[in-house]
Amino acid sequence: MAPPPRPVQQPPKAPRVATPPPRQKAGTSGNPSCPRCGSAMRRRSGRYGQFWGCSRYPRCKGTRNI
Repeated sequence: MAPPPRPVQQPPKAPRVATPPPRQKAGTSGNPSCPRCGSAMRRRSGRYGQFWGCSRYPRCKGTRNI
């Protein structure tokens, strides 16, 4: 009679490293921040197409191209 098979040894596992969640660009919903005042921007549409405009308009007139 043959001896029973030996259990296969697994290599040691590497310790799990917590990865931080991906960073958002700015604001709470991933919208960019205003280059003039730092507040969140909203996607707006104008005569020449869409752009990012400051959510504090008309007090702040910061814009960004999409």
